Amino acid sequence: MKKGKIVYFFDALCGWCYGFSPVMTKLHQNYETQVDFDVVSGGLFLNERIGLINKVAPYIKQGAYKSVENTTGIQFGERFLERLVDENSITLDSLYPATALCIVKEKYPNKAIEFATMLKKAVYFDGIDPVDISAYSKYATQIGFDEVNFNTKMQAEGYQAKAQKEFQYSNSLGIKGYPAIVFFTKEKAVLLSTGYATYDEIEKRLTPFDIELV
Repeated sequence: MKKGKIVYFFDALCGWCYGFSPVMTKLHQNYETQVDFDVVSGGLFLNERIGLINKVAPYIKQGAYKSVENTTGIQFGERFLERLVDENSITLDSLYPATALCIVKEKYPNKAIEFATMLKKAVYFDGIDPVDISAYSKYATQIGFDEVNFNTKMQAEGYQAKAQKEFQYSNSLGIKGYPAIVFFTKEKAVLLSTGYATYDEIEKRLTPFDIELV
């Protein structure tokens, strides 16, 4: 019997979440037989925050991506950096990657962590434009989806509504920073991290729950 659930609150457009990807992958690999996992999109760029990257998030171009690289060791892709220079090439809107994740979670819930990592790489390494809904099927086909079917679902209001519910859920829990890790047991919910944390830091915070690695 599993001892609880680790829920990863993230946003595919969060640069620190991109840097956190190797930590989350390792956490999932080491603990997936002992605890359940889920991923919830937080909705970092919605409503008045939707817009061209250098207008709504100028700090990224001004050096924030370098801070992520220096702290986490991850590298932002050349294609992304090239498009970052272009004032009109990347529009930040959290709805579409979150919609793609909801589609994957419905059919392949066990691949949610893997796909969340793909989404972050798609934006910050491959340099896709997040509002290009046709761009996500390339990654979905890698885990078993038919391209045409996935593109059809990306335009369905039902899946976009599911994404909105994830934003609301994250907000209802008071999650203020991403990435965030919450460990749910039958008795309580424990915030293991908010903002970037190393694997060792998170593992240490899991120690009191007596989860043995296999």
